Amino acid sequence: TGKSAPAILITNAENTSINLVDGTENTISDGDTAYAGADGIVTGEAVIEAKDDLTIKGGDAGTGILNLIANTQDGIVCNNDIKINGGVINITTLNSTDNTNGINGKKSLTVKDGTLTVDAEGDGIKSSKGSVAITGGTTSIKAGNDAIQSGTTIDISGGTVAAGGDRGLTSATGTNITGGSVIATATDNHTDTTLLKAENQAVILLSCIADSSNTDGCWKKANTITNSTTSIPFTKKYTYVLMSNPDLASGKTYTLMNTSTGNVVTHSNDASDSFALTGAVTAFENVNPAGKASSEPIEPSPAPVSSDNTLTLSGASITSGASADAVKVDGATATIVQPGTYTITGKGSESQIIVSVDKTAYPDGLVELDLSDAEISNSTKAPIYVESIGDEVQIVAKNGTVNTISDGTSHTDSYTDSDGNTNAINAAIFSRDDLKIKGKGTLVVNGNYQDGIVSKNDLKIYNGNIQVTAVDDGIRGKDSVTIGDTTKSDGTAADNSGLSVKVKTTAGDGIKSTGTDTDKSSGAVTINGGTVSIDSYADGIQAEQEFIMNGGDVTIKTFQGSSFTGNASSSTGGFGGFGGGGMDGNSNKTDISAKGIKSVGLYDAAGTTWQSKGDITINGGTLNIDSSDDSIHCGGNMNLIGGRLTLASADDAAHSDHILTIGTKGNGYDDIVISVTKAYEGIEGQKIYQNSGSVVVNSTDDGYNAAGGSDGSGNANPGGWGGRGGFGGSSSGDYLMQFNGGFAIVNVQNGDHDGYDSNGDIEINGGYIVSNGNEPFDCGDSGNSIKVNGGVWASNCASGGMSMGGSEMTATVNSTGTANADTRVSLVGSDGKVIISFIADKSVSQFKAGGSGVSSGASFYTGGTLSGTTYFQDLDQTQLAGFGGTLSGGTQVTGAGSSSGSTQPGFPGRF
Repeated sequence: TGKSAPAILITNAENTSINLVDGTENTISDGDTAYAGADGIVTGEAVIEAKDDLTIKGGDAGTGILNLIANTQDGIVCNNDIKINGGVINITTLNSTDNTNGINGKKSLTVKDGTLTVDAEGDGIKSSKGSVAITGGTTSIKAGNDAIQSGTTIDISGGTVAAGGDRGLTSATGTNITGGSVIATATDNHTDTTLLKAENQAVILLSCIADSSNTDGCWKKANTITNSTTSIPFTKKYTYVLMSNPDLASGKTYTLMNTSTGNVVTHSNDASDSFALTGAVTAFENVNPAGKASSEPIEPSPAPVSSDNTLTLSGASITSGASADAVKVDGATATIVQPGTYTITGKGSESQIIVSVDKTAYPDGLVELDLSDAEISNSTKAPIYVESIGDEVQIVAKNGTVNTISDGTSHTDSYTDSDGNTNAINAAIFSRDDLKIKGKGTLVVNGNYQDGIVSKNDLKIYNGNIQVTAVDDGIRGKDSVTIGDTTKSDGTAADNSGLSVKVKTTAGDGIKSTGTDTDKSSGAVTINGGTVSIDSYADGIQAEQEFIMNGGDVTIKTFQGSSFTGNASSSTGGFGGFGGGGMDGNSNKTDISAKGIKSVGLYDAAGTTWQSKGDITINGGTLNIDSSDDSIHCGGNMNLIGGRLTLASADDAAHSDHILTIGTKGNGYDDIVISVTKAYEGIEGQKIYQNSGSVVVNSTDDGYNAAGGSDGSGNANPGGWGGRGGFGGSSSGDYLMQFNGGFAIVNVQNGDHDGYDSNGDIEINGGYIVSNGNEPFDCGDSGNSIKVNGGVWASNCASGGMSMGGSEMTATVNSTGTANADTRVSLVGSDGKVIISFIADKSVSQFKAGGSGVSSGASFYTGGTLSGTTYFQDLDQTQLAGFGGTLSGGTQVTGAGSSSGSTQPGFPGRF
């Protein structure tokens, strides 16, 4: 008992956890006088009070009990975040004079699991400055003021919630219901309807008539109302009711029942006992909970009364259960003209579902098409065509169903845009407005004419098993394509584990966004999660202005993959590798653009001069590309920040026309891991910065190449690369290769090929840089140099390799010996610690190393066994390089190496 101060007081702890041990019952209370205050806390205002984060949880069985009785103070107050993760928690506050509250997490309050029961004279649960989120568990609240109150948003996505108070759900900026079973009752107001948003399930709002048997006109809590066989008991008398659960859906009609009397609830002064939901939120006035006795057994589950909004396809006809005002049926064509949820089922030939909702009448209109084992085909038109919608159309593949949408090999349908231009409708699913695809079922789309799925605005694919085959492009959203969601409405991370997207094209791109509008985020492809598999004839993913990958597992194969040899042509156009001042040195070029991921950017009217954008950012996820053209290519900047990338290309692995950045300064070696298993050139850009991560390159020409130019296959840009090293013939541009951290190793073929080639300077400021090439380092010929300010560099090459270039690049260790291909080569310091160890790619005889991390007295060894070594990466098991630890059993390389040369003005500095 905390009579003069909080029973539990936390003044300084990053996070405190109160664990309710299974099988125990714990009781905490206060006295009859208010607390005088507590050091470090605002006023000492609760029985349990914390300055920092507080978590309450139960054991594995969740049977531990906490009974908190607050006679004078609030129940629980935390200045930061409160999380309820389990156990049985019963909170009672009894001070009716001060209207004390149950729980207040001032920055946020989250209920994830457990059973929470609150009976409070003031507010039930609240966050005075932040959000309240309920994602699971069972929450029951009886409050004298607000049942649930939030300084920002109330987000309910799961669990069971019964909230009764003078007011039900009170938020400052928004109340979002996306899941769970929710009942909120109130005597004054259930919620602010202008802030209420529902997704995935509908919300019913009831405004009840006065109960003449009670002087205050309120209905007793015994008059619990339900729409299903499982009811949630009301916690307090009421006049207003908010009801939401997974059974409720827009476009369907329900019967509500008073569980106490068994009567059917009515509305509109007893004029109707059918509750037809016309949108995500539907309000009913003059509701009579007493209702009327039913002469027939009531089916309380969500069953249609007169209209179930189901469209049943059968051959060349469609039967509609929806009202004629909502759906117009003409033979095998059904046109939806009102917002709502519509179920599509059956098998239809020459069928078409059209969504044409007036944006003026329904500016926020939303149509959901629930596909339930639907098979829709049409030989001359798009089987699903969205002509007009205010908000978006959602196509939902229902759980456990397989749905197939197929068009024919020719189309006769078209539309006229706002400029008066006639445009072809060239996809099996075609939308002129925003389109979202989700669900837990399977959606198969066969684009036999041209494309599979097209949106002229934004296209989002958030869930489901989506399989697309197309003659031309598989998935295309003009403004944007987004694969996988980021966050749920409650602020928690979205779960994309159930999302699978497979795309196969025979003449076009896999996923594509072509928007060129610079006033908004247009021409963007974003992958946030899920599994994505693309097998495309041309580009795997093409984003006109920007590609972003935040997560997921992506596999891409283009054209013939990296095994491609010779030339290819395409009926879809595209440009080859000529231009500039010659060839890029790779005779193995496609005439089509068959890149893995491409973001071309915006060019001038002539299509020859880059203007802006064309950026690629990879923040995380797993990416595997096998491409006949560049694996990753952009006309703007490329940022490879996180993830695990495996790249195989018949051309370049990663190419940027401008700046290419790998990793983040201050990070380690595994935040971004890149394995280039095959390429002509590995990492290529005008300026290359590596700050962290690990890169393994196997290439036939340069491993890293800092030069300038653009690729001829990008965005119909006829300019080629030209010149040796992969770009235009001049080396007078602003080029730089800079290493600030991380690990890089390149394995290049014997001959005139460089490990690290820059038309400008090379700077080594940190990290570990290894070359297994004949000519390890090569800088520009315009007074450029190789500067070593830190880090560790090492190289080995066969007899006759180029000597040191640049006085600033001095080899601390310079030895000769013998090491066959696949032999471990280790540089060991005089203290016996391994400085760096790697695998020789070919038979070598010259060994050099330098940098601030290589001290005098270090020696190279071949063979041996490592112990206690930290490996940079494990993605490429053939090149397990590392540092630290010790080496045992190796053979020291003792031969003296040749003396280093120096760079003369106008001559490329090489080592």
